[in-house]
Amino acid sequence: MELAEVEFTARLNSVVDRAEVIRSALGAAGVAESSMREFAEATEVIVHKESAWKPDAVVTLGEGKRMNDGAPYAAQRGLTQLTPWAFAEHHVPGTSVCIYDPVANIAAAWRLVGVTHGVDLETGRGLAEFMADVHANPGAWFAGR
Repeated sequence: MELAEVEFTARLNSVVDRAEVIRSALGAAGVAESSMREFAEATEVIVHKESAWKPDAVVTLGEGKRMNDGAPYAAQRGLTQLTPWAFAEHHVPGTSVCIYDPVANIAAAWRLVGVTHGVDLETGRGLAEFMADVHANPGAWFAGR
């Protein structure tokens, strides 16, 4: 997806059915049914750490051009705190193009993890090592390796 296609409409005060969001996001990302439980547990950890399950969470880093959500372009957004360019690059076709959409945000985050951390979404290979990094780095889920 192109960066210009990313939508920035916050979903203020929206209620999230965690189990359904996780299952839909993991399915969209390509996680195999046999690995679903482990990825769901990992997703809970990451989302709790990054946004406390607030779909409209924004971490503003610096200033600069503002997007239509009022936050700077480089701000991290959504449940997993993706930057707009990471969301666009790892967007899962068939999911929303809105960075604040819970399913689209989580699915893109797992695609990013698969590429940048070598986690196999089908087999779960590398997930334990990735989560060890997540627990060892309190600042961000994508830190480590």
